[in-house]
Parts: sequence; structure tokens; C-alpha cells
Amino acid sequence: MTFNHPTAADTVLFTSTPPPLVSTKTAPRSPNQPISTQQYSLLLKLQQRYNSIPNFTAKPPNNRHDFTIALQSLIERILNSQVAVSPPDLAAIEELKIAFAPELSTLPDRVADEIALRSPSGDTSRFARLQRAFHQAASALRNRETRKRPADRFANSQIYVSGRSCISNCLPNNLHTIRSVPAKISHTQPAEPTTPIGKTKFPIGTKLSGEILLSGVAIGLPPIEDEDNNDRRIGAGYRTRLNINTSFTGFDRLRIRFQKSALPAVNRVTGSDMSRLSYQGNTRGQIVLNRLEYRFPIDNKTELFATAKGGNLSHFGDALNPHLDSGSEGTISRFGVRNPIYRQGRGAGFGITHKLGSSVTIGLGYLADDANEIDTGLFSGSYGAIAQITYKPSPQFGIGVNYIKSFNRLDTNTGSDRANDPFDDRSNAIVADSFGVQSSVQISPNVYLGGWAGFTHAQAMDLPRTPTANIFNWAATLSLVDIGGKNSLAGIIIGQPPKVTHNQFTTNGASFSDPDTSLHIEAFYRWPIAENIATTAGILVITNPDHNAANDTTYVGVIRTLLEF
Repeated sequence: MTFNHPTAADTVLFTSTPPPLVSTKTAPRSPNQPISTQQYSLLLKLQQRYNSIPNFTAKPPNNRHDFTIALQSLIERILNSQVAVSPPDLAAIEELKIAFAPELSTLPDRVADEIALRSPSGDTSRFARLQRAFHQAASALRNRETRKRPADRFANSQIYVSGRSCISNCLPNNLHTIRSVPAKISHTQPAEPTTPIGKTKFPIGTKLSGEILLSGVAIGLPPIEDEDNNDRRIGAGYRTRLNINTSFTGFDRLRIRFQKSALPAVNRVTGSDMSRLSYQGNTRGQIVLNRLEYRFPIDNKTELFATAKGGNLSHFGDALNPHLDSGSEGTISRFGVRNPIYRQGRGAGFGITHKLGSSVTIGLGYLADDANEIDTGLFSGSYGAIAQITYKPSPQFGIGVNYIKSFNRLDTNTGSDRANDPFDDRSNAIVADSFGVQSSVQISPNVYLGGWAGFTHAQAMDLPRTPTANIFNWAATLSLVDIGGKNSLAGIIIGQPPKVTHNQFTTNGASFSDPDTSLHIEAFYRWPIAENIATTAGILVITNPDHNAANDTTYVGVIRTLLEF
């Protein structure tokens, strides 16, 4: 199963033997030494980034003691919330702690003392005592987590702050043994992973994990083009997955996923892909290979990716749809998972991601549908290729722009029939250029806003006059975390599924474009029943299905329960 983020309940665990004490060569600062503008700006930036309440805003405080209290509040905020901290921010905190070590040592014995560096004055006894206490607690937590969750999850592991040793030793040269962080379906997820590619260390060996998804579906409509004219349909089904994750070096991952499913094909009943669910499918009683991929870093900024089965273009560029981008635990609709233009490529292929500094990531990828066919291979059949630039200046905000080139891959199973095939099955050589923009912003600890827009220009290369067609889609999303209950998630998605807005191809003298506009309206609520069990209830409404006002509004109600093991 795929997990895009670690959880706030997870932590970094170290070896049972504490690291040796290392004396610092930094000289103690004078209590009367003024606070520099650089130190003030650095602390204020960290406070804003990690939602710490500032003790000052207008100008640097004249009193080093007041500044130290603000620094301590920041460290306590990071510990209590267990947010992900990037290595540059760890280094910045380290710098401030060294500069204000004498003042920190005089503060009351609060949480910040647990992560304080040894004072340059030589007070080692207290540091050693705190270090031993931390490692005893870490050892107990490791044993408890091992009993409760034996199958650690490799995907999207992250370094988390949960004690003194991580704040002072999490930089690359001081890393101790770190286990992969298991993902839990019911916990708040950070907006982005902040540890550089290749810096997170994973356990060498093979780990198993799995999920069982049970779902009931009710459809209210007169179905589109249904001769039986049944106005209600009720169905139920299941999906099981087994993930086998293997790491050979501690920095790479080989993932093999097997799947078996029998879920209602809602789109076949309604007559439109706009009502397709995010998790539906039917393997007809067979256990099938759903994913086979391998990714590995070549340095701390660059990662290579190769897949033989189940590849998706979003593997090479962040879709920036946090909390919603999972068919198992997020949105209930296929359209709501991510910008549909990402679906113009799937199958086998390869790609690369590279970080430019700490805020910009470039991704390139290529996927082919029929790579295993002898007559088409990797480069002679349908394909999709992506180039994306993602900008994330902070964990709270991200924006990405991408370009996708595809051949015979317009059918995303999210829009109208004409958007899936704007040339009415007359062309076998459709070349498309797609452009997308997507963004997400965390406006408070519990509220995330996001959205996307996608435009496709398609051309039939084998038809007379090579007609072109334009396809457009957009969406706005809202995620509410821990609203109405701890570890719960509410989501709202409103948008327009892919629509043919202009088409040079004609049938019977009329343009083969969509006559009207559909609106996708979706709402769901997920609540945890137990640590590894969550239930989601949701409703999906499609107005003017298939972008045709002659079709009645479609209503789909869903109950989905996910069990992880």
C-alpha cells in the first residue's frame, strides 16, 4: 500500500548505546553581549516556520534572557508537535543553542533542558544524566513499537524530532541507527518530507505490510443510457494488498505489490467515468502483480527510479494534494486523487528527481503502456513523459508546474467520453501536450487548501488535416485534520472533470466538443476506529454528467473501511 507521509506519533530511534560526549570548542558568550540582527532574524524565521508563538516581533530584545526563553519555546514546540525538521533548520537551532548555552543552562528544568547541548562551562554531569534518561525512554519506546507494529513501512520515511539526541546529532555525520517510520492511516501528516533524498536511512532487509479494504456503494440516479432504467444500485466489494519492501543498502527500495480486488464498477452503472471511485477495480478472482519498482539515490540530492509494473507519472513530480491523494484513506473519487493529466502515463519506465537547494525539485520521467509487447516495446507504443519543477519554500506551502508529452494516452478515466477520446475512435495516433499547475498551502495546523488546473492540446496525426482538440480541468480542495476528533480527516473537493472545450474534429457537421459543463462535488469524513482501522463515509455528486445537461445528476454514497497490518 502507498503512504505519502509519516505520522506525528512516529519517532527516530537510536542505538541503545548513547553516543560519546563531544566537547565543544565554542567559547561562552558574555551575558551582556548584544544579540545580533542575524540571530534575531534566524530565530524569528524558525518560529514562523514551526508555528511557535513569538515572544517578540518588532525588534530584537535587549535582554539575552528573553531571547533564550523564545529559543526554548521554539524547541519545546518542535518536541511537543513532533514535526519534521530539515537538516538546515537543525543546524540553525544548533548554532543558536551553542551561542546561548550559558543562558539555557540557567532556565528552569523544562522540556528544552532535555535537548540542551552540554554547556561550554563544563557541566557534564547533568548532560550525561539527561542523555541516559533519553536513551532508556527511547529503548522502551522501540520495544513497544516493535511489539505493536512489526512491519515497518519503507515508504516516505522521515526523520522526526523526539528528544535531545536528534536535535544535536541528526546531522548526516552524526546519524545513529534509524528505523523506518511506519505509516498510520489515521494520523496528521506533514505537508512535505523535508529530509533530503538519500539522507534518510532505512533498515536493510525485507519488510511485509498489507491492507484489506471493504466498501459498500449506493448509487442514486436514473442511469445514463441504461435500458433497464434502474434508479438505485447498491453494491459491495473488497480489495487486498500485500507489499514486500526490500532495502539492500539502507538507502534504496525495491517494492513488490500483489493485489486482489472485486469492487463495484460505479462508472459502468452511471455511464460516465466522472463517477469512478479512487479504489475500484476487479482482478476477477486472480492475485495479480500490481507494482514492481526500484528506486535508489546516487547522492544526497538525486534519486533514480525504475519500474516494470504500476508506474505513474506522479512518481516523478509531487501532485501536491496532501491528505487526499490516497485511494485507500483519502478521497473517494478517482478525479479527486490528483490532477488528471498525471494519468497520461503509466506502466513501465524510468525517471529521476533532483533537488536544487532546499526548496526546488526537478523531476523527469518516462512510462510506456506496452513495454512488454514485442512489437511495441518501451519506445514504439503508447507512452507518457513528464518534466516538473516543484517549489517548496516551507513545509506549509508548495507549488508545482509540469509539462507532459503523451502518445495515445488521453484516456484518464476521469472526464467525459469525448475528453477520453476527442476524435471518436477514428485516430490511432493522438499526440498530446499537457500543462499543469498544482499547489497546496497549510493555513493553520488543521486546515489545508489546495487545487490544480490542467490543459491538454491533442492532435490526431493520422486524420485528414490533423485536427486538434483542447481539454481542460480544474479543482479546489479543502482538508480538515483532527476536526471533530483526534486523527480524523474531513475533505471537500469541487471541480470540473476533463472537458473538451474546443475541437476541430467534426461529426455530422458539428464540432465534437462537450456541449455543457459538469461539476464535481465531493465530501467525505474519515475517523479512526482503532490504531490500524479507519472508516470513511462520503458522497459524490456529479451535475450534468458527461458534460451534458440532458443527463440527470448522479449521486454516489460510499462507506469504506481500511484495515492495515
